[in-house]
Amino acid sequence: MPSARVPKTALELVPASPDFGLAGASLRAALVATYPLSVMNARTMHARASGRTVLRLGVAVLGVAVLAGAWEFWASQSPGSMFYIGMLPAPFERLRADALTFGILLWLAGRSVDDRRERAPSARTVAALVVGACLLLGCGFYAAIHGMPGVQLQDLRPDATWVALGKLLGRACLVVGLAVVVWPVIAGAPRDGSA
Repeated sequence: MPSARVPKTALELVPASPDFGLAGASLRAALVATYPLSVMNARTMHARASGRTVLRLGVAVLGVAVLAGAWEFWASQSPGSMFYIGMLPAPFERLRADALTFGILLWLAGRSVDDRRERAPSARTVAALVVGACLLLGCGFYAAIHGMPGVQLQDLRPDATWVALGKLLGRACLVVGLAVVVWPVIAGAPRDGSA
C-alpha cells in the first residue's frame, strides 16, 4: 500500500488546472519561489500580519512624536522672536513624550511577534492598540492646540474632563494591548515544534 506523500511546496497545493490558464501558472510559480509549505499556514500568516500591523502602528506613533517635537521646538521660541507661534510648549512636550514612549513600546512589541509563535495577537488586541493610540494621540493633540495639559479631571473648561478621560482610556487600551502581545515572550511561551 503506497504511503501518503506530504506536499513540500505551495506548488503542490495549487491545482494544475487548465481553468487557471497563464495567470494560474504564474501564480503557481510565484508561490513556489516565495513560500514553502511551512510558511503557508493560516496561523503563520496571521502572526505576520499582526506583527506588521503593530510595527506600522509603532512607526506611525513615532512619526507623531517627531512632528510634536518639531511643534514643541517652534512653540518654545521667545515671544519677541519672529519664529514665535504663540502656543504653549508644555502640552506639545507631553504629546511628544507620550508618542515617543508608546511608539517605541509598540515597535518593540511588533518586533517580538514572529512567525513561529504559537499564539499571535488577535484582531481584537490589534484593534485595542489602534484605538488606544488614536485616543491618546487625538486627545493629546486636542489638548496641545488648546493649551491644556490634558490631565485634569476637574477644570473650568468643560472639555478638559473629556480630554483627560480620553487620554486615560487610550493609555489603558495601549497598556493592556501591549501586555497581551508581549506576555507570551516574557513568559517564555513554547514555539511550534519545540515542546
